[in-house]
Amino acid sequence: ESVQKLITLYFEQLTRGCGHENCTNYDCANGKSKRMEPSQAAAIALLLAAKGTSKLCKRSALPESQLKTDGSITNFWTKWSSLLQRSVCKNTVNTSLSAKHTSDQLTRYDSDGRPEACPFSNLDDALHWIPGRDDLCVPSIPLTASVKPARDPSSPKLLICHDMMGGYQKDRFVQGHSLFEDYYFYHWALIEGFIYFSHQFLSIPPPGWINAAHRNGKVALGTMITEWKDGATLCAELLSSKESVVQLAQQMVTMALYYHFDGWLVNIENHINSALMDNLFTFLSLLTTGMHNALPWSKVIWYDSVTVDGNLKWQNALNKMNQPFFELCDGIFLNYLWKVPLLYATATFAGHRRGDVYVGIDVFGRKCYGDGGYNTNKALAVIKQASLSAAVFAPGWVYETQPKTQFFHNQDK
Repeated sequence: ESVQKLITLYFEQLTRGCGHENCTNYDCANGKSKRMEPSQAAAIALLLAAKGTSKLCKRSALPESQLKTDGSITNFWTKWSSLLQRSVCKNTVNTSLSAKHTSDQLTRYDSDGRPEACPFSNLDDALHWIPGRDDLCVPSIPLTASVKPARDPSSPKLLICHDMMGGYQKDRFVQGHSLFEDYYFYHWALIEGFIYFSHQFLSIPPPGWINAAHRNGKVALGTMITEWKDGATLCAELLSSKESVVQLAQQMVTMALYYHFDGWLVNIENHINSALMDNLFTFLSLLTTGMHNALPWSKVIWYDSVTVDGNLKWQNALNKMNQPFFELCDGIFLNYLWKVPLLYATATFAGHRRGDVYVGIDVFGRKCYGDGGYNTNKALAVIKQASLSAAVFAPGWVYETQPKTQFFHNQDK
């Protein structure tokens, strides 16, 4: 009952405000927040209640008797009550994976018998995955308590998003490979974290990358992506019922626990039926809440793609069309086709969370500011001037396009 009341109070604050014209609360409709639609506000209210750090205004715009009977939040609560209470209450996500895994190994091997890491290519495989059957792909180096990153929503940060040749190249081999056979990254002191990216549905970072990130005190994130016609079909199936939404969010948290990585980039690059958007908001909220409960330092980052009305329309900025997704997770990764004025508009719109906005830079150029390549620093410079964070996409460009025998020299340019 107390959990339901807390979520209800946040919901009212987000949709109707506290009634104070001079309110400065970021999470209030009378303050710095935008007045939200009920479906968006219900999901965000869940996340605020789970975090437990957001301010509640002294009084709501409605008396308590009306709060209890508000139709939107009541319907939301009825639909999700048992799940929300498990998600909001601390320590209810199953983080007690046994140190002794089952002996039923399902690790994949190549034709030469070498164990290899692999992604999940479809929803069915992800929903029916069972932990404890892929021990050879479980990294050995944890992110120790002394180096776990603190959350600072205002400080600019740098992420690397590794997308190279479709992903899972020689780095997929758990036991390593020869020198010059794949891309290396070793400037760990300069970044906050590392995202492993491929065009498969769920990309689990290979253990070598997770070990390298953790050895240097950085987070390693996997990627969820759906794209184009096939992606729209997958999303329609995923978002068609609360059962599949709940199950996938739980599975993705468990995958992060089992494979020892620290969160997810969520990239929905296809149209979503507007009738299914409520379930998408709820999925993102449950994934973020579950990850935070399981791993307090974890991150869930939304990619700037589909908008609040379900249309695939990259904004190249933070604005009202993607703000609800931003509010439900730890940050947003902006698309690459931004202009400098959009950076300053984004910084103003983000307010105290400007450091949670990761401005995308494509090292392959592709109409990106500065044209990428060895001019990537030009884009970084203007992003820094706007006090925003940055996400460098496809740094493997230097390996793919430049002489491999000169890799380390070129990597240091």
